[in-house]
This record gives sequence, structure tokens and C-alpha cells, in this order.
Amino acid sequence: MSRVTRLTPFQPVTIACPICEHEQQHHKIKATLYTEKNRDIDLRPRRVDWNPKVSPKVDPKLYYFWHCKHCNFCADYVFYQSPFKEGNMSPMRFRKHLAKSLDRDPNFPAVLAVLDPSSESEKSDFMRTIRRNLLAIYELEAVEEVRDRECLQIGAYYLRLAWLIRDIKSSKMKADRYKIPTRNLLGKIRKVWPKVALTERDMLMQAVKYYHIGLNKSQVVSTTPMEIQINLIIARIQLQMGALDEGQKALIVAKKKATQFASIAQKKEKEGRLSADDIDRMTTAASKSVSLVRNVETIFEKLRDAKLERKLNEAMDLLKESTETDLEARREILRSKGFEEKVVLKACPPIKKKGLLEFLKSG
Repeated sequence: MSRVTRLTPFQPVTIACPICEHEQQHHKIKATLYTEKNRDIDLRPRRVDWNPKVSPKVDPKLYYFWHCKHCNFCADYVFYQSPFKEGNMSPMRFRKHLAKSLDRDPNFPAVLAVLDPSSESEKSDFMRTIRRNLLAIYELEAVEEVRDRECLQIGAYYLRLAWLIRDIKSSKMKADRYKIPTRNLLGKIRKVWPKVALTERDMLMQAVKYYHIGLNKSQVVSTTPMEIQINLIIARIQLQMGALDEGQKALIVAKKKATQFASIAQKKEKEGRLSADDIDRMTTAASKSVSLVRNVETIFEKLRDAKLERKLNEAMDLLKESTETDLEARREILRSKGFEEKVVLKACPPIKKKGLLEFLKSG
């Protein structure tokens, strides 16, 4: 009987820290061995399908952040390997600004003591990830130029932190293991970091805030497809929070830009001035942008229709309790309770006037 060859999900990577330049080994998850499925509206994966030969089958989210044990710099593995590859903030400038900002920050030693990302006593990968996620946010927020302009990374980190909190809410096993430790950790960090986001909703709102700032000010946002993608993630986060109006605003912007970009791509193709490769890249990007917009548009429509149905049921239940028969008076009852006009008119539609034939029949 042949033995089954087991595959490890981890790929060891030895790399110098971009801040202190000390070499250290980290572990990256092999992306070709798994697929993330059943995503939430804001793209949090609810299921991971691994290659059957892989062992152990871990949660990739828990190996997203790398931490330097020498200088305590913490970032996602892509950013860690090449921080600020694009835009005006060079790696050297970032290194200088980060060191200066943290040296001047009287709270940083206390924050570091609470988060303690290199602690050997922390055996839980889940809790270690929350600690590293918080530290990565704190360090980037400490740099003014990053916080006020080149902050897309901060937005992404807040979103991932919200995912971890939702993981706890969505799984009894995780709730039993991590709810109290997470609550205790956030309670401790709040004492030395008063502005820290403590709830999933606050984390999502912070993500939206930084994505908005980055969209408007970051030098990294240099192409229309990128603008579309950022608007769509803002829309998704807003829809995840149930903020349909705000989500629709971002979606409308994304749709307008995608339509314009597709039109420009068609025009360039007809003109024939660009190379075949450039045209192919542009039309592919345009097609992908339109498809991504349509995906979010479908989500919005389903949420909008579900909300309308829910509100309509509430309105009908309220009217059942009323003895009022006058149509306009029934509508005013709903308006006084804050129902939107479209719900009011759907719950109390106009009385159809009888046609001549119906009138003669009734006589």
C-alpha cells in the first residue's frame, strides 16, 4: 500500500526587515493549495477549501501578518517584503518617518507591552493575529503622511480586523475560545490607545474612512480600474453594515467610471493607435471592471428589495392595528412612523376607479 504524500501549507521565507534590516524567517501560506469561498458582502471568506493532501488545514487569515522580533515592525506579508513600492512614499522615507514617529510617541512602549506580538506565552494563532493586526494599524497610523494620505493599507487592516471579530461571532467554537480573551485584550489596549476601534462596526467604519482618504489623496491610486475597485470595496463595506444609501453612492461612482472606461477602451480599439497588447489589456480591464460593478449592483438590489419587503410587512402589521378606513389617513399613520414614501404607497395603493363596463355591471 503506497503512502500518501502530505503537503505543508507553509512556505518558509527568510527576508530582511524593511525597517531594521535584520534577517528573519517568516512563513507564508502557499496560495495555490487553497481556495477561499462563500464570501460575505465585504469579501470575508467563510470557507477555505484545501488540497486534500495538505496538512494541517489552517485558516490563511491567521498568517497574513509578519512581525519583526528585532524592531517590532508589523505588516502584511506583501507590504513587509516591499513597502510603498508605488507612490511618493519611498521605503527609505517610510523607514525614517516611522522611526521618528514611534520614538516621539510616549504611548508606544505601553501599546507594545499590551500587544506583545512576540510573546512565547501566546499559543493561539488567532489571538496572535489580532495582536499583530492591531500593532500594524497602530504603527501605520503613527506616521502622519501615511495616516493622512497613503492610507489604503490602514483601511485594509481595519477590514481584516473586523473579519476576525466576525469570525468569533460566527462560530460557537471560536466564541468559546476567543471571545473573552479578545474582549480582555481590547479592554487593556484601550487604556493606552483610547481611539482604538473596539467593535466590528467601528472597525468597518474606520476601514471606510481610510479607503475614502486614500481614494482622494493617495498617489498609489493612479488608474481608473483602481478607483473603481476602491469605490466597490467601500460600497461592499457599507452594504455589509446595512448602510444601503451610502453603499449605493459609492456604487454609482464605480458604475459611472466603469462605463466611461469601457467606452474609452472601445474608442481606443477603433482608433487602432495602441498596440494589440495594450488594447487587449485595456479591454480586459474594462470588461472586468464592468463585471465587478454588476456583482455589487446585484447584491445591492437584493438587499434593497429585502429591506422594502421587510418594511412593507411592518407597515401592514401596523395598519392591521388601526380602525382607520380613510386612505389618506392610513397613509399619514405610516408617514408619522417614519416609513419611506414608496413603502407608504405600496402599503396603501390608490383605489382603482371603476371603468365604464365595471360601472354598468355593478349597477
